[in-house]
Amino acid sequence: MTLQFRGKYHLSHADENAVTCVAFSVNGDYLASGGLGQKLQIFSLADGQLHYSIITPSPIKSLIWLPAVKQVLVCACHSGILMNVIIRPGDTMELNCIRAKHHTVDFMAIDASAVYLATGCGADVRIWKGGKHHHKHDWKGHGTLGIPRKSADNSNAEIVLTGLHWRSSNAGDVRLITTYRYHGIQLWDIEKMSVVLSINMPSPM
Repeated sequence: MTLQFRGKYHLSHADENAVTCVAFSVNGDYLASGGLGQKLQIFSLADGQLHYSIITPSPIKSLIWLPAVKQVLVCACHSGILMNVIIRPGDTMELNCIRAKHHTVDFMAIDASAVYLATGCGADVRIWKGGKHHHKHDWKGHGTLGIPRKSADNSNAEIVLTGLHWRSSNAGDVRLITTYRYHGIQLWDIEKMSVVLSINMPSPM
């Protein structure tokens, strides 16, 4: 049996030519989109209509709906501002923000339990821990990861982060994979803030 997709809505984002990220809510009620034009928009998938529009302080680089909370969206702005967008019953909305000093964001990832959040750009990767109350879910700084190990092949190369990926371990440890353009892959134990495995990659031709 072939899986087929048919168009349902044409959602017009205000930054139609510069959309950087989209994300479906956990229960499929909403689609959020963000772009370089500093505008976050949230559409209802029941009718395809724009329900919320928010001007952000800087371009939006990543959007994630919390996996353990149905209607909480985390928006990462390039300037280091993290916004929690909380949709309440009755279509009311609440915003709370934090700003990471001297930190820009190109990548963001959240673990399956929605306890830990990772953000990063270049050589700077930071870990945040969520508050106990999911109705607000404040993020507190948990730590900064060290730079990846260098080798003879990449000792002079710029450190460029290319991805953040959470994984579950059989022992129940919380682990994060960081990938780099020239400096390979690292597996981190986030509770201990230590490197479990480091894989160097040959330099590009």
